[in-house]
Amino acid sequence: MNIATWAIVAAILAVSALAINEALDRQEVGECQKWATQAREYPGFFLATWQSEQCVHHGIRVDAPVRQP
Repeated sequence: MNIATWAIVAAILAVSALAINEALDRQEVGECQKWATQAREYPGFFLATWQSEQCVHHGIRVDAPVRQP
């Protein structure tokens, strides 16, 4: 394969990686929003440590206590 082919393959891989990363971020934000809603609706709702860390990472506040699993 020549240099142009390698460049195209590299570009496709880079764009794919960016798209996957964006999709995962959107999924995580959606989960945090769902947990925030559940925290308002269900008394005694709590987050696991990993859930809390995920929401903090995305800047979403979930008003629920954090418990170790």
